Amino acid sequence: MKEVAKTIKTMKRSPSIDFLVEEMRGTVQDLQNELNFLPKLLSPPEVLHPESKETEETTSTTHLLEVIPVVTFASLMIEISSRIQAIVETVEELAELAEFKGEVQEKDKQNQPNTNRIVASQLNDDQQTLKALERV
Repeated sequence: MKEVAKTIKTMKRSPSIDFLVEEMRGTVQDLQNELNFLPKLLSPPEVLHPESKETEETTSTTHLLEVIPVVTFASLMIEISSRIQAIVETVEELAELAEFKGEVQEKDKQNQPNTNRIVASQLNDDQQTLKALERV
């Protein structure tokens, strides 16, 4: 979200947004795959065969009440991810319509002195970016 806010503020397209969105999509897919294994962990005690020596203590079952917070959190994360993707798509559409400039060329970056240091103006830019995010 910070990168999207920076894109709007500076009116320059950021090449890292696509990478970050793809990384988020991959993480959401991994989360959904992990959630698919959840039903296997939830087997009620009455499913266990009485003649078998398996008891609730010897099997690795998880109670539903223990899983509800995890599933709720995962569901919220998936929903937030889809909302962020919609915002990114809208900002990309805005960038096309407003003809945002591309990211600064490598040549310009090489001409800048030591960019590893954090300058007061960079901190100020970060604060302004966060304020822009709060307004959204």
